[in-house]
Amino acid sequence: MQHGGPQGNKFNTAADLRADLSEAAMEAEEGGVEGLAAAPSYEAEHAELAKLRAQIAELRKELLATRLRARAVIRSEAGYLNASAHAQLGDYPWVKLSAAAAAAFAVGRLLRGVPILSLASFLLVNRETSTRR
Repeated sequence: MQHGGPQGNKFNTAADLRADLSEAAMEAEEGGVEGLAAAPSYEAEHAELAKLRAQIAELRKELLATRLRARAVIRSEAGYLNASAHAQLGDYPWVKLSAAAAAAFAVGRLLRGVPILSLASFLLVNRETSTRR
């Protein structure tokens, strides 16, 4: 049965419509209509969904294991750094480090008022005059 185009004749009667529907159903059963005969069943879709959920669960387990390993590495590195600081600076490394920082700050404040370029040029001139003698 031929159909009219987009603006052509529609089905004239209900009998024409039923005949067309039965013809389409027969084509679908024979596999003549693409996609209808090859459509996956509910069970296949359900099995695929279960497979994907299992993969997600496995990836979550791997992610958790990776996080735990990273946490262990960070803790061991922190322990190593702490032991290294104690070995180099003694029992209270934080006191010695803060004292060194305070001393660096104080020296920096003192040097702010010193005209370094004038001092450097003075030393260069004195060095040249002493080498000439």
